[in-house]
Amino acid sequence: MRVYFFCVDGNWFSASIVDRVWSTFLKLDTFNRTQGVCGEGYLHSEGYLNTDTLSPLSPFTDTHFSSLQSPVSKAEAWAKGCLRWLRVVWHARNSRVMFIDMTSLNFDDQDGILRTISDAPPTHYTVKIQSVSLLTEKSLEKYESGDFEARGYKWKLVFYPNGNKNRNVKEHISLYLVMLGSNASQISSEVCAIFRFFLLDQNNGNYFVFQEQKERRFHRMKPDWGFDHFLSHKVFSEASNGFLVDDTCVFGVDVFVSKESSTGKGECLSMVKDPIMYKNIWRIDNFSKLDGESYDSKVFTAGDQKWKIQLYPKGKGNGVGTHLALYIALAEPKSLPPSCKIYAEFTLRLLDQVHARHQFGKANHWFSTSNSEWGWWRFITLGFFNQASMGFVLKDTCFVEAEVTVHGITSAL
Repeated sequence: MRVYFFCVDGNWFSASIVDRVWSTFLKLDTFNRTQGVCGEGYLHSEGYLNTDTLSPLSPFTDTHFSSLQSPVSKAEAWAKGCLRWLRVVWHARNSRVMFIDMTSLNFDDQDGILRTISDAPPTHYTVKIQSVSLLTEKSLEKYESGDFEARGYKWKLVFYPNGNKNRNVKEHISLYLVMLGSNASQISSEVCAIFRFFLLDQNNGNYFVFQEQKERRFHRMKPDWGFDHFLSHKVFSEASNGFLVDDTCVFGVDVFVSKESSTGKGECLSMVKDPIMYKNIWRIDNFSKLDGESYDSKVFTAGDQKWKIQLYPKGKGNGVGTHLALYIALAEPKSLPPSCKIYAEFTLRLLDQVHARHQFGKANHWFSTSNSEWGWWRFITLGFFNQASMGFVLKDTCFVEAEVTVHGITSAL
């Protein structure tokens, strides 16, 4: 059995936290006002406790605590002896101690989860889902709510009706809160927050509230927190619980940000598991009439990036006048974010149209806005290239082939 205390001032009390336990929470003579059933006279007369599920216990006296030296130990013994199957909650609405029998719901016994009941609806966001069964029939793995703002940040709820398969969840529903990085300030921030999930009991018109005891850190490496095993299908679908009525359920969330801090810059490298090689062939007619410094092929796409082949018919750099130069280049490098880099493997070929003895070069390179091209300024000597017997130029036409494989992309966090 676990006993939880929720204080009106926002602190969480438990028997394990010394400086958050009242050593004189209730006088024993007051608690034992009526003999027989533990606390019957005081609690039952106040309407706080249904004693039907309690077995008779003798009244407590100080002798019961003679071997217990700390207030915490006394609190544990008092809780275990008097409230064995009950959850204890400090009810913030009327500032009274409220004892609730929740054993009939058969919740999963998950450590660190506080479960309370609230008459008030969630403050920040509510999601009503009709025809819940159709989510499964349509093979919809998850439902993501619209964006909402809480405490200056944007969030969303993510609901898995059949559990989060990525975390091997079975026979449960999963529910998560996700912080969105929709602007620069959120992307560079770490937010510590406490959140509470609400689930409407449609039979009684109140909400069951689920909350972890400790705050969670939301940041770019871990933007989501929640419950893998939020509720079993059995408890969720049981009609008497009121969570699923007429195939409809209502969830909600409150978010309380306790602190935030800025984080440094960073990057994320994403490698492609099964990269695809893309091929492009550029036909160049009237080659003898090319008198410009360089020429570009038509833009082609490889690995979701736009590329082009660059030809320098008279050479480039140290190869000017003696060699033909060939390069592969990003077609729109300025459209990339400043921190984006693309790791690609590529091959450039001058096709031999007679003997198929092609001239080629192969390389790997990190392409970026500031380093958008790579190749060879002395790809082939002009004398060798222009020999008719080599077959590179036939009827004043030559062909250049490019193969590009994108293996990875680095982006900012």
